[in-house]
Parts: sequence; C-alpha cells; structure tokens
Amino acid sequence: MAQFFRRLSSSSVTAAAAAAALLGSGAAIRSAFASHREAPVETRPSAVIPRTSLAAWAAASSGDGRPGASGGEQQAAGVSNYRERRFQDFASVEFEGVPYMTPQDFLESVTQDRPRYRKRRLVLSQSELASALYKTPSRWWASSKLFRSLGSDGIISYAEYLFLLCILAKAKAGFEIAFKMLDLAKNQRVDKREFTVLNKMMSRQPGDLQPIDIDDMTPVQDTTLMLHFFGRSGNDKLDFKEFSKFMNNLQTEVLEIEFAEFSRGLQTISESEFAQVLLRYTHLSDENQQVYLQRVKEKLVREEGIKFEDFRLFFQFLNHLEDFTMAMKMYSLAGHSISQEEFQRAVKACVGYTLAPHLVATVFLLFDKDDDGHLSYHEFLSILKDRLRGLSSRPASTDTATEKFKRCVGQQMREES
Repeated sequence: MAQFFRRLSSSSVTAAAAAAALLGSGAAIRSAFASHREAPVETRPSAVIPRTSLAAWAAASSGDGRPGASGGEQQAAGVSNYRERRFQDFASVEFEGVPYMTPQDFLESVTQDRPRYRKRRLVLSQSELASALYKTPSRWWASSKLFRSLGSDGIISYAEYLFLLCILAKAKAGFEIAFKMLDLAKNQRVDKREFTVLNKMMSRQPGDLQPIDIDDMTPVQDTTLMLHFFGRSGNDKLDFKEFSKFMNNLQTEVLEIEFAEFSRGLQTISESEFAQVLLRYTHLSDENQQVYLQRVKEKLVREEGIKFEDFRLFFQFLNHLEDFTMAMKMYSLAGHSISQEEFQRAVKACVGYTLAPHLVATVFLLFDKDDDGHLSYHEFLSILKDRLRGLSSRPASTDTATEKFKRCVGQQMREES
C-alpha cells in the first residue's frame, strides 16, 4: 500500500524535509534533500518540479521499509522489484503493448496470494478500452464498492498501482501534506496536469533526480483513476476532502473483502480469525503463526466475536503505526510495561478514538508472551510493521494445491491433538 508531492524552492528545504519525513524512510528522504541542495529549483509556478520530494516518498514507499535503507539499497536488494513483478503477475489486460490492471485485478493483488489462471493478457482495442472507461463513475458517485462494481471495466497503470498501495498503508495526515505539495497553483485543488506528476515520478527509478518539466510532458493514457478524479473532459479539479473520501473508501473496500473471507456472510468473525488476519502477509512461517494462534485459543475465556466496524477501526489505526511507535517508546523510556488501559490511551492520542475492549484483549493474548497481562510491544510493532510491508511487497505464492492441502491437514491434526 502509504505509497506525496511538492514543488520546492531553495528556501523551503528544511520545512519540506520535515514534511516528507512523515511519508517514509528518513534516510531515503535525507539523501534526496541532500541532492536538492546541490541543485536549487526556481520558485516560479511554471513547472519545473524537482524529482527530490516525490522521489524520497516513492523510494521509501516502494522499498522494503527497512529503517535507514536508501532507494538505491532497496533496489540493489531486489525488493523494489517485488511490486513490479506482482503487478505483472496480476495485470490481465494490455493496451498498445503496455500491461494494465483492471480494478478487479488490483483488489485480487492485495487480497489473494496468486492471480487467477489465464493463458495470456487480454489485448484491448481502442474501442474496447473506450467502452470500459466510459463506465467509470464520477467522484460524486464514489463508494466503498467502486472497484468491485467496476470489475474488469477499467485500467490501472503501474504508477497508479503503487499509488493505491500507499493509500492502503499510509495515514491521512501524511497525504494531506503530500496533496499540498502537489498543489502547484496553491488553490487547495489539484488538476489533471498536476496529478500527472505522480505517474511520471512513480515510474522513474529511485536514483533519478532529474527535474520534471510539467509544461513539456508527454500526455499519459487516460485511466480509471484519471476519469474518476477529473471527469471525461479532464477539466475537473480534485480537492483534499474528495481525495480523503476516496482514500477512506478504498481502505474500507479492501477491509470488507478481507473480513468477508472469514465472516462467510455473518456479522462477526471470531477472535482467532481476527488473529489470523493480523498475522497474514507477515514473514512468519506457518509453524510460528500456529504458535501465536494457539496462544489465543488456549487463553480466550469467552468468544464475543468482532464486528466489521471494530475490525475497520483497528486496521485504520495500523496506518498510524509510526506515531504509535513513538508513544510506545515514551512508555519504554519511563520504564512502564504496557497495560490495556495504556494501550488504549496511546491509540486515542494517535487516532482520536479507542478500540473495542475485547479486540484489544485479543491483541494482548496474541502478543503477551510472558503471560503477565502486558503487551510485548516490540514484538507487536515488529510483526505489524512486517504485515504492512508484506501487504504490498510479497511475491505471488508458489504453493501448489497439494502443498496447501498438506498444510491444511497438518493444521487440523495440530488442533485435534
């Protein structure tokens, strides 16, 4: 997924660097701003935009998330190619030789291990693409079922795929700063030309610091997102309130799909199923995941079930994990262990609300390895940061049906023993 932008003058480096730090890896950002100081940019609104601001964000958002890893290091490690490989695996259509995802492909890429079987990509003609894009609703008809309602009608570019992944894993505050960075006209709205900077920036390599001239850019192919945000004429403007609504809807849509996978039509999922969702996309082995899940099953006194709204609020809180980490460090420096009450206080400080008590109790069962009623917060933060990274950077699963069957049988035997 928290995967923004700005025009910088040479006098604004310090403030901009502080803002960019909200969006990703500090080392990647410091590296980018060091380059910016060597090549200051004109302040006139025309159009030459330095690569540095979005470069820092893009490098931090599309790497492995390791603290201190620069974009170059991430690329050298091959991690930055995970997303490109996954995009290629799930992209089911092609137009003029360029692969694209459909809205359905995108949802499957963040909720499924493997793409559905197909012999080859569907090659779209100009008229077929126009017909598919014509079904894109305007943002006035936005909902948390947008991508599901569109299905295979529409296209999403690779740059937009990275952008959508960032929406799934970034806090709203960071995007508000980023939105203002992209707003070159300083009118609290972004037009299609300004938004096109995103496509240009996201498709370039992390080490490329050349400025981008907005007045001299090759037009990009219209996509589902472009039409949704800016209309068929391309003349609509997008303000942050509308963009924020889109973010919220997309996060909710993905969470609804994930919740439905476990709820099977019911209003709640069990606490152990919630724990399974938490551990998904982490790099824990199946055996280690079973150790955590068994801890919940053995210690849970009474099942209450977890409703979707409680589920949604928890996972949106995870998008503020960096702020929460700072709060946890303050407790640690003061020598405090973390009780459920202190956990809730830290959550409210970060997001303005508290979580369902029985949901928090389940989290504590999962991450209370010392059986002392307190959170092993280092383990909690490590695993959940791993989950956020794994949501978008895991390669497609190579498990065969036989391997999955064996693992399922093994799990059943462990539960019955």
